[in-house]
Amino acid sequence: MKHHSRYLIQTASVRPRAQLPAATGAVATLGIIGGGQLARMTAMSALTLGCDVVVLERNPASPAATLATHALVGDWDDPAVLGRLASHVDVVTLENEFVDPQALEALERTGCMVWPRARTVALVQDKCVQKETLREAGIPVVPFRQVATVDDVHAAADEFGVPLVLKARRDAYDGRGNRTIRSRADVNEAWRALRDAGPRALYVEGWCEFTMELATIVTRGRDGAMVTYPVVER
Repeated sequence: MKHHSRYLIQTASVRPRAQLPAATGAVATLGIIGGGQLARMTAMSALTLGCDVVVLERNPASPAATLATHALVGDWDDPAVLGRLASHVDVVTLENEFVDPQALEALERTGCMVWPRARTVALVQDKCVQKETLREAGIPVVPFRQVATVDDVHAAADEFGVPLVLKARRDAYDGRGNRTIRSRADVNEAWRALRDAGPRALYVEGWCEFTMELATIVTRGRDGAMVTYPVVER
């Protein structure tokens, strides 16, 4: 294990770097920002394709680190650390959307291939911007609006009715950062609950009645080829 001022590299059982002809556009070494369970599953697939995998994580004991050819430990928002990752790999991808888009832009300016692109990450990272983008593309979304004060939430309740959902615009997932407002009496408590941890940008969504949640994945290669995976019920 080598210690550095900003990062350390843990080296697992290192395999010879895959020798793939450049003309094929194949990836010999894949860099993954984030080392959780999604990164682990990505690494498993990449390894079966003969790729080396370098994982960058803040946590030295991440799930993906045990599969990686190299595990880089450091702050993924630090351009210097991202540059170190890029020096080991042919392409960089992300496990999550929480990486600073400006740091990714700096990485792209060095010529590193980053997928998804920094601009895409910036669009999905802020849930309100994400919904605005979907709406502008003609995709139906529930009514929503930005809110800066508790009075704004009451105004949204006048417009959308209740129940409605108060949400953090960033760093909210798996039920975190959300509060369902079922009556006017819930507004102040929901506001306090999401603002107690400190100032954070919030927005509200109108309530959507649903029977079930369906999910699918569509992938597109750099050659334009697309694959649609089966719809699943969650």
